[in-house]
Amino acid sequence: MELEDYVADFNSAVVASAHADNNYTFSAFLEVASERLADAQEVRDLVPAHFEGYGSKNRRIQLDGVVVDEADGSLILLVGEHRTGVPAERLTTGDAKKLFGSAQAFVEDALSGRLADTLEESSEAFRTAMLVRRLLPTVTRIRFYLVTNTLMSDRIKDFPSSTFGTTPVSYHIWDIARFFQANVAVHGREDLVVDLRKWLPEGLPCLAGGPTREGFQTYLAVIPGKVLASIFSQFGSRLLEGNVRSFLSARVKVNQGIRATLSQSPHLFLAFNNGLTCTASSIELVEGAAPTITSLTDLQIVNGGQTTASIAAFAREVSDDNLDGVFVQMKLVVVDPIQYEELVPDIAKYANSQNTVSGADFFSNSPFHRRIEELSRRILAPAIEGSQQETFWFYERARGQFLNEKLKRSTVERRKFEAQNPRSQLLVKTDVAKVLQSWDRKPHEVSLGAQKNFTKFAVVADSQWSSRPLEINELYFKMLVAKSILFSATHKRISNQDWYETGGYLANLTTYSVAKLSEIVSQSGQSLDFGAIWSKQRVSDAVLEALDVISLAVQGVLLSNKRGTQNVSEWAKKAECWDQVKAIEVELSPKFYDELVGAAAAAEAKVDARAVQKLDDGIAAQAEILSVSIGVWKSIRESAVMKPLLSPQDHRVLDIVDGSKLGQIPERFQVTRLQAVLKKARDLGEVPR
Repeated sequence: MELEDYVADFNSAVVASAHADNNYTFSAFLEVASERLADAQEVRDLVPAHFEGYGSKNRRIQLDGVVVDEADGSLILLVGEHRTGVPAERLTTGDAKKLFGSAQAFVEDALSGRLADTLEESSEAFRTAMLVRRLLPTVTRIRFYLVTNTLMSDRIKDFPSSTFGTTPVSYHIWDIARFFQANVAVHGREDLVVDLRKWLPEGLPCLAGGPTREGFQTYLAVIPGKVLASIFSQFGSRLLEGNVRSFLSARVKVNQGIRATLSQSPHLFLAFNNGLTCTASSIELVEGAAPTITSLTDLQIVNGGQTTASIAAFAREVSDDNLDGVFVQMKLVVVDPIQYEELVPDIAKYANSQNTVSGADFFSNSPFHRRIEELSRRILAPAIEGSQQETFWFYERARGQFLNEKLKRSTVERRKFEAQNPRSQLLVKTDVAKVLQSWDRKPHEVSLGAQKNFTKFAVVADSQWSSRPLEINELYFKMLVAKSILFSATHKRISNQDWYETGGYLANLTTYSVAKLSEIVSQSGQSLDFGAIWSKQRVSDAVLEALDVISLAVQGVLLSNKRGTQNVSEWAKKAECWDQVKAIEVELSPKFYDELVGAAAAAEAKVDARAVQKLDDGIAAQAEILSVSIGVWKSIRESAVMKPLLSPQDHRVLDIVDGSKLGQIPERFQVTRLQAVLKKARDLGEVPR
């Protein structure tokens, strides 16, 4: 993939977003840029907060997004610059300074109170200014981000860190080339390089854990606590990307047990603490009598995030004097980039296995995703009215799949792919989580942000897959698409209402309106006709008119002067807000209720779909077993002579597939046993995966 291809895809995504949501191009650009920052695991759950104007001393003010990173306690403020004619246009040093200056002016005027004095209390800008003013004294760092669809001038040098009062400030520019580099990086984000020589001139002494094997090498080391705190202070939550619990439960507040040890017995920290498990894609190693690590690329703390954050917080809030005697043991696994995405989730999973961590914590690589992906590739959606073209709803299990599928084709095949897979029908996993959680009547969880909501959805989906995998079937996928169509239609419908304030909590209004619709349908004892939405690929007028009534009522609760929290975005995250929305009395047209279908018919359709999926699973399992060569089965039998790998029943069923019995096809129960044998052999390393 070339930069030109990525630029075209990026701009296409902006245009598609603007068209789908009836949005301004700049707002659509900010939405796409925010999604790409989240995909690169740079900034998660950014809250749109667009404001432009003039402040004290007639300084230009601009701010476009804000979020607090809970893992490292930093305040992230974003400003955007969108231009046409890219990539020819360049962002100059002067442009960047002006944009960063306009965002910093917002902070200064918010902190002084001057900005709030000039704004309407009902405006988003007022609430953002009050949020910044309230949070600024407690944050660990301010991180300014400039996002742009232009190319950064070669003359732009790094913006040096500074301070705002006593608060450290850092500046980050994401131009279109940097977005591109993050997208094509082997594991989906740009390299994070930690140069240990900044703190340890001779490097970190280490011990290699045996010979290199299968694309990875393990090292053992003991890292000084003060160095660990300094590294976390510089890179923050980016170090915790591989550890899902970093955004599940990480808090800046120091763990009390760790605080006590650091305060009273720092010399015993190494003995008391379990240490860290880390991964990296490469390291710089200086050989010698005692080899040392001088640099690490893509360092991630997959276990021990709480320890790291707590040590850093202790140094910042209490004292770093005691850290002179603190050391932390570290297991470092250096993983070949080719195997990075496959191995790192497993390393994280097993490193955390001594604690209660559900499989949902590592959901991104789960069979649920793979099943939805498989269904999306083979199920054609009906042609919309006025078209003869059946299309796919492309489920992107991992960022970049859609673009890569398009670019690997010839020019003619690419046009065919784009016709069959329109960008407007791209399903991203975090959006799927929003859609399904909304219909499951959890809008307060959706309002937590894409990543936190996805984590909560993962718990539900993981449980469903573990206990009822047959329910994830063709009908489930069609209903998922229908719910996505409903969600998008609600989003667009609200944005077109006369009462809607442009840019004002559209995401919250959408999820709450869909959830309220679901609640009304549930209370009726019937079901929404998702089959009709799927077959027509649109929502009926009666349902859209019902949503008009519902969304206006929902707005009244979200913006009520009696809301439980002044900040609307924070209010929308509370279960109390959903309780109030549920309690609203809404009168809908009889036409809406006439379109509902009986719950019994919907339940019967689900039963039929499970039966079909069971048959499909059996055929797929049989095909998998038959695709394994006779040589592999013979190898498994030979290995079992030396190891207790097979039971007598296993030996008998192996006769069917290792050439002992020609022409025999394994039955379903035999396929299940053979799958178990194959898995056991792979887990023991007797055969390759």
